[in-house]
Amino acid sequence: MTIRVWQGEYGQFQLAAILQPHAATILCVARLSDTLFCSSAADGLIKVSDLTGVVQHTLTGHTDWVWQVLPLADDELVSASEDGTLKRWNWRLGTCTGTIATGLPPVHALLFDSAQNRLICGNQAGELQVWQRSPDGQGWRLAYSVLAHRGIVRTLAWVADGQLASGGEDNKVKIWNLAAGHCEQEMTHADFVQSVAWLSARRQLISASYDGALKVWPLAG
Repeated sequence: MTIRVWQGEYGQFQLAAILQPHAATILCVARLSDTLFCSSAADGLIKVSDLTGVVQHTLTGHTDWVWQVLPLADDELVSASEDGTLKRWNWRLGTCTGTIATGLPPVHALLFDSAQNRLICGNQAGELQVWQRSPDGQGWRLAYSVLAHRGIVRTLAWVADGQLASGGEDNKVKIWNLAAGHCEQEMTHADFVQSVAWLSARRQLISASYDGALKVWPLAG
């Protein structure tokens, strides 16, 4: 139930602070600025804190675990909860500015496509859902959904050429062409895939799994 702040450079980091903004398991942290970050937890709360641990705002409105928080442009934040909702917040003011959707299979992974103004969600039903933002920025609609994994989609990452990587509880890592809505490459671990990250300089994807392995994959083509 702690967040640790590390300070340093060039691979030499030292512990600067141990923070405890929540009284429950912390599920996600995200950078908001050079001095502020947000965290979400199993207490259903989102907190905006500075690097000394002073809580600036507590965002309330979810009724269950908050799996993900994702900063968008300016002061906007999106959150995904076990309560089946996606919510929008102004993190500077500490206010909820709307609910994108309700009654969803809980979302565990979020990505934002700023170029096309759309939100990509990976959920407990194994789906990738693409939510398109309206031109005025106020409304969202479900553009399409793809069954991506058997089990929870745990992680998402952008890769080269606008492709998307996903990892799930079916032990699979998949590369998606979202425009076409199909999988272009599939790789396998021996257990749940918890995280994926794109190494742009090498055009490789790295994945981390409950099987204890880190794997590096070349992108096909």
